[in-house]
Amino acid sequence: MAEKITNLIFEFEETLFNHDGSLHKGGQELLIWLRFHRFGVGLMSALPQETVGNMLEASGMGEYFDQGICREQREELKQDPYLVAREELCEVGYVNQGATEEEAHALSYHIEAYAVVGTAEGVESAHDAGCHTMLIMDQAEEAAISPYTQSLADVVFSDLDELRDWLEDLEKAPVIEIETLEQELSVCKLENMQDIDLSKEFYFLGRTDEEISLVCETDKVPQNTIACEDGWRGFRIKGTLDFSLVGILSRITGLLARYRIGIFAVSTYNTDYVLVRKEQYKKAVKVLTEAGYMK
Repeated sequence: MAEKITNLIFEFEETLFNHDGSLHKGGQELLIWLRFHRFGVGLMSALPQETVGNMLEASGMGEYFDQGICREQREELKQDPYLVAREELCEVGYVNQGATEEEAHALSYHIEAYAVVGTAEGVESAHDAGCHTMLIMDQAEEAAISPYTQSLADVVFSDLDELRDWLEDLEKAPVIEIETLEQELSVCKLENMQDIDLSKEFYFLGRTDEEISLVCETDKVPQNTIACEDGWRGFRIKGTLDFSLVGILSRITGLLARYRIGIFAVSTYNTDYVLVRKEQYKKAVKVLTEAGYMK
């Protein structure tokens, strides 16, 4: 990633542990994977420190956490506990990955913090502290989390296994690069082929037994359009894609979908194009840049 993920702050009993002290499905595998890849890992809990310590000791997972903020610390803090956690863990993650303490301190001002939560309170608190927020829905009571609160989460996962799969994908250096298109585009449905002008650039024409569709620059929409959706911006996968490549477009669209960015895809002989609503364009650029697909 352009901004590499080096840390995760877990809403402890809401995402990792069951009420009986056992780990949620996928929790142990995820913590082991995070330690192997030298992430800084913290926990946030409303339980007393002694209770958390006993749970970690019983599960054998204590060594996988670099930091913990429990009930006692939360009561003493004069600021949002997620804010404290993100400042400390950003440095821990860089030290784990080989930076000196001085380098880690300097880098921590430019790195993002990531919180894994399972409650409405966790989403709101982590979001307000400036963390990228990952909501685990299999541990959340969906009815208790309003659509507005869900929208504050940057990414939503069904369970911890899906989170680990996502992190594994991010650790793999992308083999493709994406560039932006400057033009504003429209998606049209045409009455007939009468006004088609194939000399125009960015003219994606499709004809089936049911319709004639066209994607083109907004200022070049034909007169015989019977339906039209304006306000699209585009991205292009650079270069020529070999037909043997599998999953290239789904990797991009899947990434954008996790951030609730709707897309319209167009494929050509050489490559793939991904269109997003202009209202979501800046967000899409940020997501793709952080994932290493754009510079």
